[in-house]
Formats: sequence, C-alpha cells, structure tokens
Amino acid sequence: MDVEITKQNGKTFKLSDYDIVVRDFVVGSIEILPTYNEIEGRHGRVNMGATYGARAISVPFYFKANDLLDFPLLRDLLFELTVDTEPFYIRELRRGIFQTGDNKYVGGKRYLVRLASSFDIEQTYKYGFGELSFETTDLPFAESVGTTQDIQENGINADDELWGFGMGLIEEMGDVEYVPTSWYHVGSKKWSEI
Repeated sequence: MDVEITKQNGKTFKLSDYDIVVRDFVVGSIEILPTYNEIEGRHGRVNMGATYGARAISVPFYFKANDLLDFPLLRDLLFELTVDTEPFYIRELRRGIFQTGDNKYVGGKRYLVRLASSFDIEQTYKYGFGELSFETTDLPFAESVGTTQDIQENGINADDELWGFGMGLIEEMGDVEYVPTSWYHVGSKKWSEI
C-alpha cells in the first residue's frame, strides 16, 4: 500500500519515496449533519433535512530508521511532508493479493484533505509507528483525477489510472466529445467563437 500526496504547488510524491510504509488507507463514511426544529405543543421534532459534513481518512504507517540518530530526522521529514495549513490531495495505492511489483492506483479518484489533528510517532528502537488522520476540506466526496479534456485527447483507457469503476463513463469514442462552451460574451463575440 502507499499514499500519493499532491500539494497545491503541484509537487507530487509518495510516502514510499521516503521509506514510509503505509499499512492501510481507511476511508470513513461521510458525516451526516441533520437539522431539526421543534414546534410548541407538537410531540417529537420536525425533520428539516440534512447535509453532508466532512469525511475522515486514516493512514496507519511505520518507518525504520538506519540507527537511533536517524530516527528524529525521519520523524521531522514526515512532519514536513504532511503538516500543512493548505489542503492537498491524497490518492490511494494498493497491491492485489497475488500481485507483485509496484502498487497500483485505486480507481481514478483523489481526496482534498488536510490533517485533522496532530499526531505522535511511537518509537520502538529504530522503528516509528503512527497514524495520519485526514479530513476532507471542501466537499466530502472524492474527485476524478481525469477530466473531460483527457477523454477528448486520449480517450478512456482503463490502464492509464485516471478512471475508476462507477464513474459512469462510456468507452465508445463517438459517444464522448469535449466541446468547451460558455454563456459569456466578450465584446460582440461569443466565448466559443474566440
């Protein structure tokens, strides 16, 4: 398993690039935020609907330092990689049961997150164990890595790791065409004529 992190400045890396071993990638269900009202003289409460809140994602990990002096260097590097006031994207990678070699992306989705809280690293000799707890920052949903422009330029290829099952995509190229349009006008010309 692994986690890919993409910062707002475009810098992308995997935790494995820094010898951090991801033990799991646990995606929680979306938080439900119900709204109720009470009416005087009426039993119970009135359902006023609900909205989605945040989604929690936890990533347990460990690393092994070369020696006891190397441990704090790895600890501080992990802090530098993950502690950020700006949200960033994370992507899940896994290896199949009988698969050898590199991890593969799980679907074509990523989450915009930041750390939900501070974290500690438990040291056992040269090993460090901990858990990164993320929460979504804007919408609680995953977003597609690929865009409609990617479909127009390259088509839909299940091997390019931009797409995942359940995205409602159609593979026949005749059914997919990227046409940028807009309601906006620039001077006397329509946006699509510029």
